Amino acid sequence: RSSRESRRKTSQRCNSCTSTSRSLPSIALSLLYDLAMPLVTVCGFPSSGKSTITDLIVKAATDTGLEVVLIRDTELGYDPREYSASAALEKPARAALKAAAERKLSQNAVVILDAPNYIKGYRYELYCAARSLKTPSCVVHVATSVDTSTVRNAARDVPYTDEIFSGLVMRFEFPDDRQRWDKPLFTVVEDEEVPIEAIIAALTSTDVKAPNAATQSQPVSSLNTVHEVERVSQLIITALVQAQTTALPGDKIAVPETKEMVELHRRVTMSELRRIRRQFTTYTKTHTVGDAATVGALFVQFLNQALQA
Repeated sequence: RSSRESRRKTSQRCNSCTSTSRSLPSIALSLLYDLAMPLVTVCGFPSSGKSTITDLIVKAATDTGLEVVLIRDTELGYDPREYSASAALEKPARAALKAAAERKLSQNAVVILDAPNYIKGYRYELYCAARSLKTPSCVVHVATSVDTSTVRNAARDVPYTDEIFSGLVMRFEFPDDRQRWDKPLFTVVEDEEVPIEAIIAALTSTDVKAPNAATQSQPVSSLNTVHEVERVSQLIITALVQAQTTALPGDKIAVPETKEMVELHRRVTMSELRRIRRQFTTYTKTHTVGDAATVGALFVQFLNQALQA
């Protein structure tokens, strides 16, 4: 009997050693699968090679043992060579891509969004979606030059038209690693090695910032909060309308209750401002907001994104 117990204890110790000796990547992956998985936002000029770089990242992540969900505009039925022709076509395409990414972020897979993603406000929205789920995110900028992208576009079977190509290049807002929504930022320079290992390391990072009032989704329960949202947003709209009488497109407008500035790219009508205010009020019913300063900052951010879209 003593011999049998001794063998049993030895076997348990061996099993424990075997379990502990699993590779570190496997342990890291098992921890990651308890969370929502990372988001990779790929951006760059048209015909810069975004899809080629995306395919490399997909292969590397898959080889590491990560499950990958690839979201491409073309696979959702939106061709950037067509929808980029006008804001009316582009807006629903961006909305569909964002919705698809948000749906997949709650599953056990790395989500890679392969699309133009050239608007910084849009990248900020994606960052907020990832952060609200306490998952890491990163931006991959395929920094191919305009000249090389032009040559590649001309060689395509169905290229972008000159007008659409030039428009996308002109409107492209370069990612900046000083901005929290654009970092970690990985820049892929033509004719240089793709930083695949660094990208995969970012995907398996457990250093995730906690969601804040701008990203954490929680119901609003206080009538005082609802009143504060309506009061502050009305003050800001009134101040913006008054400022437009002397301001010029491109100016930054100071408004009450916050240090955030409204970026005035064009004249905005009162009806449009009221519509944005109604959308913001609806937004705050499912998201936590704080005092007047927080409400003001959130509304200005919301306003800037809406006016830029």
